[in-house]
Amino acid sequence: MDSFQQASQAFDAGDYRSVYKDEQGTPRAAAGCVTIFETPPQPPNPLNERNREMRILITMAVISAYNLINR
Repeated sequence: MDSFQQASQAFDAGDYRSVYKDEQGTPRAAAGCVTIFETPPQPPNPLNERNREMRILITMAVISAYNLINR
């Protein structure tokens, strides 16, 4: 099971510490992803934009879990 699925289950159970722990390293892992195919410079690679958006969403989840733990 990947860290996102573990974090999702922990969130459903109200275990916000586990959510924080499971998701904390995920933005760095997403940043290290590379595409497996090459595209011409125009149009821009849609996977780069998706990876950027996923990093933002994961970072927001980590911050939210941190705030729930430390409220």
